[in-house]
Amino acid sequence: MEVEATTQEASRQRNEVAGYLMKNTKLDLPKSLMQQETRSAVNDVIQSAMRQGMTEEQIKTQQVEVLRTAEGMAQERLRMSFILTRIADEEKIDATQDEIDQRLARMAKERGMDVAKMKAEIEERYGLDALISDIRNRKAMELVLAESITA
Repeated sequence: MEVEATTQEASRQRNEVAGYLMKNTKLDLPKSLMQQETRSAVNDVIQSAMRQGMTEEQIKTQQVEVLRTAEGMAQERLRMSFILTRIADEEKIDATQDEIDQRLARMAKERGMDVAKMKAEIEERYGLDALISDIRNRKAMELVLAESITA
């Protein structure tokens, strides 16, 4: 229970900081990236709905709502990614080879795959740049969280 409480508090703090950053940062999102991220978010919304027991037919009847939800998710994801990338750039935050290897090992373990196969799949699908960007962004969020706590 203590671990769960700690995890929930960390999540609450990240959400609070993310909300503050989103509220206080103005930026225009590239339309092509927004469209790409919206497609990804539509898939996420559909997968989530299906895990909750909705049928394909039920989902089809709610296409407008699915798209609206996905567009909101996509906008939030992209804005947060741009903000954290900017912080990582300004603070010269990088992903070390050890961090990349650890992330690949964790992902491989979660999927029951060999690390080399996991790395090859990621390189083929997204390229390692997306993984490196995610590591940098997480480190940027950790930095912002640490500074918000000491402020």
